[in-house]
Amino acid sequence: MKRIIYCLALLGITLLGCNPMEDIYDEMDSSDNPIVGAESYTLTDDDYADFDLGFGSFNSEQQAKDSIPQLLANLYPFWGQGSSVLVNYNLYIGNAEGVSDLTNSDIYTLSNADYAATGSDAFGFYPNVNATAKIPEVLTSQIASPVEGQIVLAKYKQYTETPVVGLANLVDYNFAGSFEGWTPVEESGADIVWTSETGYVQGNGFFGDQFSNVEWLVSPSIDLSGEDNLKFQITQELDFAGDTSLIKILVSTDYAGDVLTANWNEITLANPATGDMASSEDYDFSAYDGQTINVAFKYTSIGDDPATTTVDEGDAGRWRIASLAIKTLGATGNTNSKGEYFMYSVEIGKRYKIHTF
Repeated sequence: MKRIIYCLALLGITLLGCNPMEDIYDEMDSSDNPIVGAESYTLTDDDYADFDLGFGSFNSEQQAKDSIPQLLANLYPFWGQGSSVLVNYNLYIGNAEGVSDLTNSDIYTLSNADYAATGSDAFGFYPNVNATAKIPEVLTSQIASPVEGQIVLAKYKQYTETPVVGLANLVDYNFAGSFEGWTPVEESGADIVWTSETGYVQGNGFFGDQFSNVEWLVSPSIDLSGEDNLKFQITQELDFAGDTSLIKILVSTDYAGDVLTANWNEITLANPATGDMASSEDYDFSAYDGQTINVAFKYTSIGDDPATTTVDEGDAGRWRIASLAIKTLGATGNTNSKGEYFMYSVEIGKRYKIHTF
């Protein structure tokens, strides 16, 4: 199946001297005050249909030049000599001179690592960087065994303004009024421990008294492929807890639906949960760079023995979690997606030089 590509061509049509319209212009210009206008116009689907062009494009530049003057005469019937219209139209790229070589070119999209290799600390080129000068060094390192005459379309991003560089959220869960796809898993106990509240999810084993429960809240699979230097941050609060070790933040790389058979590693924060809703530090999460993981909140409560009325053995803290984020080095700023063609040419010693055109 052929790949059909269209390009946007610009044709400046000056209404002076177009042979099909000479009689009209002569009549208009004979008036004392002819109307002189300047406009731009982009052909619509209806225009192509009127020309019996079912694919929404002209087959050649000559066909466009032959067809467009009559369209302009219908659109601007009262304009006189000296008027001009810049017309935008679709041209079938297969008939554009010299385009076939570009159509069959290889495509390379710059990665974040490529930008870093050129000295950028963001995920694109800065506004003041000459991307055309930087891209050849990327292509030299990334494209193996090029041949003379090979053409590559390099696609890249360039910021429209200087970006703000810092940690950016790669994965972000906001638990206000939602479990965000996380699943409660009951290990033991008869009570519903994890609930979704207005501003957070809550683990709680107190129902008029403390009751024994072990219940997990497990995340969906989190794919961190291709990511590195990761950080972890949680915003949480813990109230009424005697033993804070009864709540745990755990990570698994082999969870398959059974919390008891998976291997879990605990995250120990320098700033653990307290009686105030607060965010933890940006915890070093690089142990999970490039991996697929599940995160779990494990809540345990200990029930009070009703037989010992003078002793309170129970421990049922109230754990509230507002948000969780996994972060990486990132940049905030608007970008333009661009593309440039480069061609390899051979030099002495069979070293290839990369030219743009």
